[in-house]
Order: sequence, then structure tokens, then C-alpha cells
Amino acid sequence: MGFLSVLPPKIKMNYIASDRNSMYFPMEERMNEDNPFSSLMLIDVMATELCNRDCVFCPRAHGYPNLNLHMDLKIVEKVARDLANNHYENRILYCGFGESLLYKHLIESIKIFKEHMPWQENIHIVTNGDRLDYNMASNLIDAGVNKFFLSLYDGAEQVEHFEKLFASVGISNNQYILQHYYKPEEEQFGFLHLSNRAGYLFSEKLDLGCNIPFYAMSLHYNGDVLLCSHDWEKKQIMGNVMDQSVEDIWLKSQKLWSFRKVLKKNRNCYPCSKCNIKGILYGNKSKEILM
Repeated sequence: MGFLSVLPPKIKMNYIASDRNSMYFPMEERMNEDNPFSSLMLIDVMATELCNRDCVFCPRAHGYPNLNLHMDLKIVEKVARDLANNHYENRILYCGFGESLLYKHLIESIKIFKEHMPWQENIHIVTNGDRLDYNMASNLIDAGVNKFFLSLYDGAEQVEHFEKLFASVGISNNQYILQHYYKPEEEQFGFLHLSNRAGYLFSEKLDLGCNIPFYAMSLHYNGDVLLCSHDWEKKQIMGNVMDQSVEDIWLKSQKLWSFRKVLKKNRNCYPCSKCNIKGILYGNKSKEILM
């Protein structure tokens, strides 16, 4: 029986938020004003633009192109060196605009991160699980993955399947999260909050600031650092890791700072003015360190 099966109903609704809180708390404890780079809690590695699904709540079902594009290992190597130079301990999350298990250099890239940062214990992966079997799960664990986030789109019957799979590989309950996204539309498909992808899917905006650019970096397959992972149109580029160090982009990019100054108070900038994400749930400590 998996961890979700034994949780009380109220806790079940917030298990993802609880997991993030417990994950980010030690990261905030490590932050130091003398080391502003410590404000970076998450690097979203958008390693591929390819996906095998087109879910109705995803831009892929609304005209977003499905492209066979993959992050070159030279980019991974450069980012890994930059992060190692800063003894980066926080999250490296394979997620982004495509299905992580379709990234053709997935195992090799994880090994590169782990080789440069043997201390890394926060290499995470988001996947729909369609390509996840015993061998793939074993290879990912051996390469250095510490946690799986399974997006379940087909139905509740997937729960037992993946619980048995993880158990057979020796992956404990606290090393995976099953995200139940097969719910009907009136229940927002199971999402705690359904992103409009910075206005790509539907119109809705919030009259508040956003902390995401204060604590998260979105690394596109071509080395571009995007403003945010919710900006599927990729209108705002903060720099490229092949031209600058990760540290310099995070701390010195004038464009990134121009957005932070606005987002500290409101969303009077594009595309943030169209975005409905509640981006102040995390990152307050990061904002304090940077500002």
C-alpha cells in the first residue's frame, strides 16, 4: 500500500504542497546573505520539446508544436560545472515542456550532474510514466535520481501499477509522488491550481506579485534561461548558459532583475500580466536574500 492510500482525506488534497514545503524548508535553512546564489532552490531542466501525449489542459492540445529537440550534453556539462563551482545542493528537476523519458540523453545527463556533484541528493524527474518500466526505473536510480513525480492521466488503476513497480525496484514511498491528473474537468483534472500557461490556454490574471524568478531557473533545451516555466511562448530570455555562467545569469542579468523589481510588488510586465499562477507560495526567503 502506497503512502497516499493511508493519508486522511484533508491531507490527500494537499500532499503535493506538503511535499514541497518539506523539500524547500532545508534549502531555506541553508541560505546565507553572504552567498546570494544560495537563493536558487530549483533548476528546471527542460531537456526535450518532445512529448507522446496531448492532454486537453496542456498547450500541446491547443497548437503548441511537438518538436524532436533535445538538450546537447555540452550544455549539461557546462551547467554541471557551473553548479559544482557553487556547491549547489538544491533541486535539479527534469520537467519542462516535454516528456522527460523521451530525452535521448537522459541517463547520460544525470550521470554528468552526479559526477560533478557527488553530494547531490535532489535530482528529481517528472514523467507521465508511459515509458517507465523496471529497467528504466533501475537505470534512473543508479544514475542518481532521488525522486519521481508520476503524472497519472489514465485513471486510478495506475496507482497500483506504479506502486508495485517502485516496490519491485526497491524505491521507497518517500521517493515518489503520484499526481492524480485523471479527474474530470470540473475538478480541474486533479490539479490544485490549473495553470493557464501565462495566458496561452485561457484568460485569467492575479493582482499580486510572483516569487518564481527569485527562486527558480528554467533552462531550455538550447541553453536559454527563460523567465519562467509557465511561459510556454518563451518570450522572455534572460541569457544563455553557453555564453555566461549560471551564477552570472542568476545574479547579474539586468533583464532578470528588471522583472524581479516589478514582480516584487505586482505583475505589470509581460507575460506575467496574463498569468494565473499563485507564485508567492514559495520563495519568500529567496526574495529576502536577493532584494
